[in-house]
Amino acid sequence: MNLLGSLKKKMVTGSLIALSLLLVMGFVSLLSIQRLVSSAAQVRSVQTSVERLEATLSHLKDAETGTRGYLITGKTNFLEPYQKALEQLTHDLAVLPEELHSSKNISMHLPYLQLLVNNKLALLKQMIDLYQKEEFQPASQIERLESGKSQMDQIRLQISQMQTEERNLLYLRERQNEQLIIITRVIILGASFLAIFCVLAATNLIRRDIIKRRYAEAKLLQSEELLNDAQYIAKTGSWEYDVENDKLWVSAVLCHIFEVPAAEHTLETAEQFYSFLHPEDRKQLEEAANHSIRTGESFQMEYRLLLSEGKQKYILSYVRPIKEAEGEVKKVRGTCQDITEQKYTQDALVYTEKLFSTIFRLNPFPTAITRLSDGKVIVVNEKGLEVFGYTVMEITNLTTVDLGLWHYPEERLQLIEQVKVKPVLEFEKRYRTKDGKEWDAITYIEMIEWDREPCLLIILQDITERKKAQEATKAYAEQLEKINLSKDKFFSIIAHDLLSPLNGVLGSAELLGTHHSKLTEQEIQTLSQSIHISTMHLKRLLTNLLEWARMQKGEISCRPKNVDLHKLAVEEIASLQENAQQKDITIELAIPESLRVEADEHMLRAVIRNLVANAIKFSNMGGNICIACKQSDSQVHISVRDQGIGMSKQVQNRLFQLDVKHTSIGTAGEKGTGLGLMLCKEFVEKHGGHIWVESEEKKGTTFHFILPQ
Repeated sequence: MNLLGSLKKKMVTGSLIALSLLLVMGFVSLLSIQRLVSSAAQVRSVQTSVERLEATLSHLKDAETGTRGYLITGKTNFLEPYQKALEQLTHDLAVLPEELHSSKNISMHLPYLQLLVNNKLALLKQMIDLYQKEEFQPASQIERLESGKSQMDQIRLQISQMQTEERNLLYLRERQNEQLIIITRVIILGASFLAIFCVLAATNLIRRDIIKRRYAEAKLLQSEELLNDAQYIAKTGSWEYDVENDKLWVSAVLCHIFEVPAAEHTLETAEQFYSFLHPEDRKQLEEAANHSIRTGESFQMEYRLLLSEGKQKYILSYVRPIKEAEGEVKKVRGTCQDITEQKYTQDALVYTEKLFSTIFRLNPFPTAITRLSDGKVIVVNEKGLEVFGYTVMEITNLTTVDLGLWHYPEERLQLIEQVKVKPVLEFEKRYRTKDGKEWDAITYIEMIEWDREPCLLIILQDITERKKAQEATKAYAEQLEKINLSKDKFFSIIAHDLLSPLNGVLGSAELLGTHHSKLTEQEIQTLSQSIHISTMHLKRLLTNLLEWARMQKGEISCRPKNVDLHKLAVEEIASLQENAQQKDITIELAIPESLRVEADEHMLRAVIRNLVANAIKFSNMGGNICIACKQSDSQVHISVRDQGIGMSKQVQNRLFQLDVKHTSIGTAGEKGTGLGLMLCKEFVEKHGGHIWVESEEKKGTTFHFILPQ
């Protein structure tokens, strides 16, 4: 006991001596550090005074530059830098006596500098005042301004001298700082040795601390068991992260949440922890954690875990960084709460609300919710606002009666009585928009509860267009029936006109076959020519009919290319030359040989062939037909003119019509269907052009058509 008491006494005495030494060394170190801090502050102050002198010169330059710009241009915006510089100079001159450290600067240089600056500012203000009083003569004042450069040179020299004085003082104080640093290092080294001694002495007390610590560990273990039980119940695990060593400690409950055995050590680093996160949430959590470590700010975040077999869990984490004495974050602690069940329940509720909101908003039918008690409009979707012509601000706090949706207020009261008996109503009603336009709709009404209050859900299905469509369908059916009748009539005309050349061929052939021995050579030649002409006419008729049929089925497409119009017209005239010779008709071609156009060659041939054949048909013996062309940059204008029998206005109006028999007998008794002219119209329109006719009875006819280029 005595030995232990003596040891204890020595330990106490040694500790007191060590503590006294520490206090002395600490006090000396504190004095040295204070002197070092004071000296460093003086160094910074001297640096500030040097910078202040430099700023004074810069502000004076700004004032002179602004004054010069104002005197040269007369624009007041140049006075802004002058005014700002004037304010800064006033401040600089006021604080310089406090910031200067050289006694020579304070007693000698500063008063002289203030005098020079004030004289320079007075000169600048005098010139500005003269200019504003319109007593300013630019040449003389600029000359005065230039002469003021000597003042600026004196100011620069004065400031340079003052900066030199300050920098010399700065050099002396920096040398003093170096000496203080050496002294401070010596003091700190001595304090370190003393600290080592104190540590060695303190080891004698470790045994007692170990006993106390074991007792505390036992209590801590008990507390941990209680904490684990609470964490299991709350589905909340805890963790601690060592930032410097990248070591992660996790509780057993957290391992249970992550579905990993605690003994496998799969959650010992930050990367292992992040590997369990859903890829879409990992980056966000990493950024938040890094920000918390940098700033020391706590945060909470919700994220997802992606476990084996694609299983997901929702986690709510609370994170708190632990700052050391120097303010640096060395450890981070936090919790992870499994909120999967709550999340699913919450998501289901949110999904239902969003689904209703989306359906309500995107519903293509006007939809609204009104209060059952007074008909006040609570919400209307975009389609409803669009149809009725109101804005959200206009419709807020209005009732359906205010909006004029009912022809009389009692109508709504009757509706409420009906919906109380039958929760869902469906009826057809006419409504009025804001501008008074009426429209028809099928109305669906259902009683619902909105914000704990009985309301009506109203959906309107616009059937105005449906009614118009029904009427349009009826009109289209009637038009289709009319077109079918026209086609039937057209084909009956075609059949009738096909028989004429066919009968001619059969009659001539019968005469040749029955009476050839009795016929003269001239008569046989005449009958042969008749057969040939009828056959050619029949061929042209069938060709036009086939082309028209192909056109109706869409089998003919327009394929424009570069075509020699003169050559094409010559070839088509040659194919009709025999018919023209029988009537002694001259065909004149007034198309330049070098003319080329952009057109579908087959269609262009058919148009010219039909128009020339038509001109031959209605030309008198010895007549003349002219094919002409005019070309511009954007179109080509082709015409076929004859000097035949012409046609009346009534006949012209019936041209190019499918259901009207408008064929006239040619000058030599030729017959036709008018199908060729319809083909011409279709072919020209395929090119994006148009065709028309000019005619006068007994004077001739001219067909024109234009093709865009």
